[in-house]
Amino acid sequence: MVAPRGTEQHALPCHAVRGFWARSRGLLGHPPPAPGTGWWFDNCQAVHTVGMRYPIDVVFVSAAGRILRIVPALGPGRACWQRGAVHVVELAAGQARHLDLRAGDEVLFC
Repeated sequence: MVAPRGTEQHALPCHAVRGFWARSRGLLGHPPPAPGTGWWFDNCQAVHTVGMRYPIDVVFVSAAGRILRIVPALGPGRACWQRGAVHVVELAAGQARHLDLRAGDEVLFC
């Protein structure tokens, strides 16, 4: 039986980013995340790409681990936020689509 959309689970290997300064810096000065992996920000509902040189996919996740919204290819010098988000995952541009992530899906962080 095929699960309806919005109920799929995705195990996503992530680098956990903790602490105020680490979260503020994020991917700035780092290469894009490797394909299939992301950077996980806890207690976060907004991101910016000020100073970055490449776009990223941004995945906003609820406290229950459900994807609330995906912002594909957020370009440099931009910002976005999502009310209700508790976690944010930053991926290399195009990875959210490649991994078939969709709003409502559950994300399990590894």
